[in-house]
Amino acid sequence: MKDAKLREKFLGCLNRLALKKDFQRRLCFFADSVNSFEGWLNWELAWAFAEKHPWPKYSATRESRLEDGGLSDLVLAVGREYQPGKPACHVETKLLWANANRSKMLRYAVDDYRRLQGLGTGLMLVVAVSARRPSPLLKMEAPKKTLTLYEKELFKAGIQSLQVAFDCRVSAPLKGEWYLSPEIHIRAYSVEPTGSGARQ
Repeated sequence: MKDAKLREKFLGCLNRLALKKDFQRRLCFFADSVNSFEGWLNWELAWAFAEKHPWPKYSATRESRLEDGGLSDLVLAVGREYQPGKPACHVETKLLWANANRSKMLRYAVDDYRRLQGLGTGLMLVVAVSARRPSPLLKMEAPKKTLTLYEKELFKAGIQSLQVAFDCRVSAPLKGEWYLSPEIHIRAYSVEPTGSGARQ
């Protein structure tokens, strides 16, 4: 199995997960917490992959430190555990709020994308969050605007050939449980390793 095939298996799991109403409600709820959101999402993604492609034939490892010192949020691999040189897909997740810190977080997300290029075949999964109704914390705008800004930052960084592998809008009412009333847009980009022949 090739790395890209493993990525396709993960994308299938992501698509099924994103369509589940319970997941959409949890996504809207947990997006309230910047510090724990990405960790929670990585657990959800790992679980969804493991249910469809169980261990020990496949493995899904969170926040794995690799031998070269790199760090990816999630590593999907063939076999009991990730081993350098064997088929693997590296996943980075990033929460981007439409708030005063957006410019800084966009730069961090660009760094994550570039780090993925150095690790191998991967997927950059971005969750853009804005407000559906007036909010003192988030801008009231389409979350797609944040994704457009992110792609502009990638372009300025020399990453000019983007491959959107997954795209999904989420708006799940929580009956007042989540005071920000968010609009969420999930987009995942296929990332090829540097030197693989992809135009940079």
